Amino acid sequence: MPAPVKMSPQNMALTLFFTNKYVFSNHFRCERLRIDGKDFVCTEQYYMYWKASEFMCAFCRDLQAYLTIIYSTYEKSFYVFQYQQNPLLRQELFRTQYTLLVECNSRDLKWGIGLGMDEPDAVDPLKWRGLNLLGRLLTRIRDRMVYNPCYRDEVKQEIN
Repeated sequence: MPAPVKMSPQNMALTLFFTNKYVFSNHFRCERLRIDGKDFVCTEQYYMYWKASEFMCAFCRDLQAYLTIIYSTYEKSFYVFQYQQNPLLRQELFRTQYTLLVECNSRDLKWGIGLGMDEPDAVDPLKWRGLNLLGRLLTRIRDRMVYNPCYRDEVKQEIN
């Protein structure tokens, strides 16, 4: 299902998503997602697997400082895999070019905007209660992939 694109009062195009029916959700089931030699059905499953193993390794360390450093770098990289390995998901990602991806999770103030998709303030970044870290991360991933020469033909196809 294509994610809806709405204009903000500041005239910014926003691609809104939430739940596993949108390919940008970390709960969306991927046809193929292989990371570190293991198969996963979605990025959320990998994230939980990774967190569990990291928690065990960090059990005797200063957990908070360790996780802050690790999360800030590693979380960003595994989301790339689902788009590298799945052409249909990558196509959907490229279709959002020139928009900001927005996770409309009403209960998540870190990864989402703290508002639901149907709430009027969801289209106004000045009224978001959350940070939208997932949406911003996916926007950065898309912007980097768009300029990667190996995806040039796919990007041209989506623009035309």
